[in-house]
Amino acid sequence: MTRLPTFLAALLVLGASTSSAYEVLPFQWTAGHVPFRLNPSFTDTDLSGSPDEQVQILLCAAGAWHDQSRTTFYFDYLGTTTIDRLNERDGVNVLFFKDGADGGEALATTLFTGDKATGAATSFDIVFYDSTDGTPNRWSGPGEPVSGEFDIQGVATHELGHAVGLDHSSVTGSTMYPAAVGRGLPLRTLHSDDREGAEFLYGIRSESPPAVEIASATPLSGPADGGNEVRIEGVNFTYDSDSKLFIDELEVAGTLWDVLDCGAILVKSMPPHDPGEVAIGIVNTIGTVTLDGAYSYLPSPPVIFSVTPAVGPLEGGLEVTLSGKNFWEGAEVSFGESPLEAATLVDSSTIRGILPPGDAEGPVDVVIRQGEDEFTLADGFTYRTSPLFVRGNANGDGDMDLTDPICILDFLFRGGEPLACQDAADANDDGDIDLSDAIKILMVLYQVADPLPAPYPEPGHDPTPDGLDCASGV
Repeated sequence: MTRLPTFLAALLVLGASTSSAYEVLPFQWTAGHVPFRLNPSFTDTDLSGSPDEQVQILLCAAGAWHDQSRTTFYFDYLGTTTIDRLNERDGVNVLFFKDGADGGEALATTLFTGDKATGAATSFDIVFYDSTDGTPNRWSGPGEPVSGEFDIQGVATHELGHAVGLDHSSVTGSTMYPAAVGRGLPLRTLHSDDREGAEFLYGIRSESPPAVEIASATPLSGPADGGNEVRIEGVNFTYDSDSKLFIDELEVAGTLWDVLDCGAILVKSMPPHDPGEVAIGIVNTIGTVTLDGAYSYLPSPPVIFSVTPAVGPLEGGLEVTLSGKNFWEGAEVSFGESPLEAATLVDSSTIRGILPPGDAEGPVDVVIRQGEDEFTLADGFTYRTSPLFVRGNANGDGDMDLTDPICILDFLFRGGEPLACQDAADANDDGDIDLSDAIKILMVLYQVADPLPAPYPEPGHDPTPDGLDCASGV
C-alpha cells in the first residue's frame, strides 16, 4: 500500500498556465464510485453552520464531481460518523474537521491510498485544519466567506478532487489549482480542466454538458402582491454573487433571495406580478435554465376602502365608485343583495358602476367577490328615499316662475330661508347651486334656452343623483 497525501496551500498565488493541465494520481476507483462518511465537526457553528448545514455543504462538494461533469464517477454517501483522524486502515473514507490541529502550510489534507500493483484506490480521508502556520482558520459554511474566512464547500470540492484521483492542476481558476484563490469560493464550480480530468479517469455518461436544473418551486403559487417565501430546488446552483434569478423576464433583486446550497434557493420575498403562471430562470457560470409554468401568481384578496358617494337614492341610478386594492377583471360587486349595474374595472384600485335599486331605506353591506375570495365593507352604503320634485321649482310652490330665481338669489346672497328642495333649485343639474341656476330658469322662462333637465315639467325622481338633498316634495 502506498500513501499519497496531497495538500491545499493557503492563499498561494501562482501565474496563469496553459489549458488541459490536469494531472492524475496513480490510483483510481475500480468500481467507478466510492462510499464515504462525514463528521460535521466544525466547532464555530455560528460561522460554519449547524451540523446539518455542514453535512449539506460537504455533500454539495462531493456531488459537484458528478453533477458538474459528464463523468460516470460518483461519491456514495453512507451517513455521519464520529471518526476524526486520518487512518487508511479503518475501512471508512471520511471528511472531518480537527479541532486544535495545525496544517503547516495547508488548509486541509487528503490522504489517498491504493494498491501499487493493481492501481486500485483503496481509501481516502480528508482533514480540515483548525489553523495554518499558527494562524487560526475561520471556516465559512452557509453563504459566502468574507475577508479572513475560507469556504468549506470550495476547499472540500478541491480535496475531494484528490479523492477522485486528480493531482493539482497548473490552470489558474480550476478547482484543482493548488491555492485557495478567492477564499476558496470559486473552487465550488468545476473548471473545464477539472471536468476533463474526471472524465479521462472514468469515462462519460452523456454527451450533454453539465447543466443547471430546476426541479420544483414550493409552494407552487402565491399572492400577486408578492412578499411570500418560495423555495426553489434543483441541481448545480452555485452561490449568490455568481447567480442571477429571473421571474419571467424580470431579474429579482439579490436582496430578495439566497442560494442556500447547490440544490436549493430561497426567495425570501417574492416580487409582485400580475396573476398567472410565470417561468423561473437561473443563470450562473455552469449554465442557464428556465422552467416554464414553475409558479403561479394568484389574485390577492380584494379590499374595499370606501364607496363614493356613500349615500344615494332608493331607486338607484346613481354612479358610484369603489376604492380599494387588488381588484381584478371579473369582480362581482353587490349592494345588499343587488349586483352593481354596468360595473367597470378602471384599475386594480377602482371600480365604477351604477347603483342598483335598494329594498329599503338604511345602510347595506357592499360585497366584492373574486374567485374564492370575498370582502365585505359592512354598512358601506346608505339608501335614502328620493322624493318627487320639479326641477326649477326652487321655492316649492308648485310652479316655475320669476319667484324661483328670486328665491335662489335670496338664498345665495341675502341669507334667505333654506331651500325646500336643493335638487329642484339645481336648475342646470350640475350638482351645485349658484348664480347659473337662477340665470338658467330666467332663460327658460323667456324662451331663450332649452327646457330644464328632467324631472321637468312633470314631477319625478332625479335621474342623475348627486350630493344635493330634496327632503320635501313638489
